[in-house]
Amino acid sequence: MGHPTCRAEGSSTWDSGTLSAARQAVLFGIRGIAFSVSVGDREPDFDALEPFVRNAFDEVIDKEDRELLNINFPRFPDCEILWTSQSVRHYDGKVIANKDPMGRQHYWFTVIPIEPEDEGSDRWAVKQGKISITPMILDLTDTEYLQSREKAR
Repeated sequence: MGHPTCRAEGSSTWDSGTLSAARQAVLFGIRGIAFSVSVGDREPDFDALEPFVRNAFDEVIDKEDRELLNINFPRFPDCEILWTSQSVRHYDGKVIANKDPMGRQHYWFTVIPIEPEDEGSDRWAVKQGKISITPMILDLTDTEYLQSREKAR
């Protein structure tokens, strides 16, 4: 089996179409919840994941103050759900150029983590077989830096 990856976990959240759709929902005033699963050489068994998705949904449905949530599932989860932080680590990878069935150029970006997961992070939880729920925010502004600049004036 190749290196399993999650479409919206850790630093991959920057590239995730699933999480991007959830962010867009929030921008339109609708609560956004992204659901992603680890993939490998074979497609995940979505039927087997159904009860875990229901449990995760039950965990967050009443948390309406959390506008944007990123939920990640391992291929074979145990029943534990953990609230996690986003893992921000460095990756190694490559860009693979190819053509789609219509002959159009497309590119596939592969990622292989080169640093270990921090305990309590989304990547760590999924690697442990846990379901990860990460509360997210839209504003990526480095407010600490802005505040330090204001104080320096």
